[in-house]
Amino acid sequence: MSRIFVEGRLSVGAIAVLEPAQVHYLRNVLRLSSDDVVTLVDEAGREFRAQVLRGRGKDMTLAVVEELDSIVQPRLFIHLFAGLMKGKKMERLVRDAAALGVQSLTPFVSSRTVPKDIGDMKLERMKKIALEESRLSGRNQPLLVCPPATFAKAVRSRADLSLFLWEEETTDIRDTLKARRTAPTTVSLYTGPEGGFSAEEAALAAGEGLVPVGLGRRIIRAETAPLVAAVIVQYEWGDL
Repeated sequence: MSRIFVEGRLSVGAIAVLEPAQVHYLRNVLRLSSDDVVTLVDEAGREFRAQVLRGRGKDMTLAVVEELDSIVQPRLFIHLFAGLMKGKKMERLVRDAAALGVQSLTPFVSSRTVPKDIGDMKLERMKKIALEESRLSGRNQPLLVCPPATFAKAVRSRADLSLFLWEEETTDIRDTLKARRTAPTTVSLYTGPEGGFSAEEAALAAGEGLVPVGLGRRIIRAETAPLVAAVIVQYEWGDL
């Protein structure tokens, strides 16, 4: 059954009106018509079975007929903070982070980021990619893509555990995770751009309470490091 994210909160008996892009997908890609059934997911993450009503032109309405058992939210909430990267690397990161179940992604500008901004159009495209990949992955809440921040502002974010992925650090991330007696509820992961972090940025992160860790001896691409770290954290605390 096809899944569609909708704004607002739904209830049984309500009528849902879809956006033009969603209408195009259902009508022209999936070839759905009157009486066909789809799954709607509202902003609270609740899932509903809805039946397509007769629509005209670019409009399509659906009748909400039943609330479904929603997918249980993950026990571990992962928030990624990634240095801005060149080309389409940020888009690839968004797509894979959404598929892995990461909760939010915040790009940041640091001393070694080549792009200093992503622009409104690219940010909106990243949000659309996050929404689409979250839908395809069966999530009941999409990955949240946040506007870019400065590195100094990003490191002030708070979580139960904040890990600073730095190529100069020799402490393995797995050793740090295993040393914890209890699993956290929220984890923030900070990864740098193609040029990595500077020593000054590492000192700033440490001063804000971030825990420096490494990913081993191999050199990992900037767009891959956040995903590797996220998978390791999920595996360690049983949320993969």
